[in-house]
Amino acid sequence: MDALQNTSEKYNIRINTKKIKVIRISQVEGRPIRIKVNGQNQEKVKQFCYLGSLVTEDGRSCSEVRRRIALGKEAFNEKKDIMQKSLNLHLQKRMVKVFVWSVVLYGSETWTLQKEDIQRLEAFEMWIWRRVTKVSWTEHKTNEEVSQMVETEREMMDWTLLEVDRRDG
Repeated sequence: MDALQNTSEKYNIRINTKKIKVIRISQVEGRPIRIKVNGQNQEKVKQFCYLGSLVTEDGRSCSEVRRRIALGKEAFNEKKDIMQKSLNLHLQKRMVKVFVWSVVLYGSETWTLQKEDIQRLEAFEMWIWRRVTKVSWTEHKTNEEVSQMVETEREMMDWTLLEVDRRDG
């Protein structure tokens, strides 16, 4: 931080210390971190949003997955009128992938998924297909029956893993 401060002063650039946050990404609590810029101690946080993704000090993605699912539900509800119309099923599925999955899976290539995160994403996917097909939970239809109605297998996790495969080469 001293080097950054010195370089910024050299080029007459002012660092906005109100926007600086300090986080240690580790599952083990270490000694306290104290970072000073312009003589001021910077705020230590447990999580913050960086480039649209939630970063937490434990390095896990559980909070981010939950947040993304909530954003996905919000995106679906904004387009619910279009998604639940009597449109071609193929078109409905494409619209879900464009308007909803893109929101949910943003930044997913950086996630470290736990078993419960995968279950949440799969449950969300079925939530979407049940809304698209207007199948109420009171009808007691299985996920397999709903998948058959939309003529698809579960795909959301495949998309997530595909992004990881692309990144790994």
